[in-house]
Amino acid sequence: MRPKNKLRVGIIENDPVFTLLLKKELENLGIQQIDTFSSGIPAIFSENWRPDLIFIDFKMNDLNGVRTAKSIKYISPKATIVLMSSSLRILKINKRKYGLQNILLKEIGVQSLAKKGLN
Repeated sequence: MRPKNKLRVGIIENDPVFTLLLKKELENLGIQQIDTFSSGIPAIFSENWRPDLIFIDFKMNDLNGVRTAKSIKYISPKATIVLMSSSLRILKINKRKYGLQNILLKEIGVQSLAKKGLN
């Protein structure tokens, strides 16, 4: 993986406040290239978007996080994907089946979420 300041990170999250908080925390950790999307469909169809690390919300209106992750893995197989949610149901998801590197609860806070995603 590239050095932190050269990483391209994506956030796919339908809550604009949470997106802003996570983006600010990633910037505080030295990430300079951060792309945000409010749903999975624009991210999947964004031409030439090949992030190194992607934070994806589990519950979204158009595609849920698992379907979004599956599509992104097909397009960008080397991307590290972190699925996140405030629901405990997320912990039952089979990470390997969907190509996820980590599953994190939003309740740990944006600072911990950003750090754990980068590790």
